[in-house]
Parts: sequence; structure tokens; C-alpha cells
Amino acid sequence: MMQTVNRSRPVFQLSLFLGAFFVVWTLRATVFYGIDESMASPAWRTAYASLVKLLLWVVPAVVYARYLRGPEPMGYLGISNNPNKGQWLWSLSIWPPTCAHIANNVLSSLLSPGQ
Repeated sequence: MMQTVNRSRPVFQLSLFLGAFFVVWTLRATVFYGIDESMASPAWRTAYASLVKLLLWVVPAVVYARYLRGPEPMGYLGISNNPNKGQWLWSLSIWPPTCAHIANNVLSSLLSPGQ
């Protein structure tokens, strides 16, 4: 006997997740935008905005993927796998320029008073 798959539940869960995310992000970008504007330091404003993005974009997506979709997200994304030698070399070659770029952005925002 053939087993039928109920696809309406995952579609409903994803729709609910995306709808809730849209509402929360809209509130953050409108009602709570004054918090960003009230910070005098560009560095603190950038740090706050990055933290809010992490909390509103990454954490809910991981929670959704883990608890509603089932399999371990770190496993199927390949994050929990140990990299091979070539992957380590690639990662270590990209890491210093990335850190230098981030440091340059932070320092330029701290040292340029006119922005």
C-alpha cells in the first residue's frame, strides 16, 4: 500500500515562521529604529545592529530548522563535519584578509568623526 505524504503541515509551519519573522523585522525596522538612531557611536550602532540581526535572523532560523524540520541542521549543512586538509588551507587563507577587512571597517568608523 502506498503511503500518502501530508505536505500541508510543513507549508503551514514555514508560512507561519515567515509571517512572524516579517512582523518582527518590520517592527524592528520601524518602531524600534529609534534605538539605532539614539546611539552616538557608529561602532556601538554597528555592533548593536549586528547583534539584532543575529538574534532576529540566525537564531530563529536555526530553531525552526532544528525543532520543526527535524534533522540536525549542523549535520545536513555540513558544519559539524571535520574539514580535510584542503578545506583547512582554504579557510586559513581567507581568514586573515576577512579579519583585516572587518578591522578596517571598524577602525574607519571610529576614526572618521564626520559620518
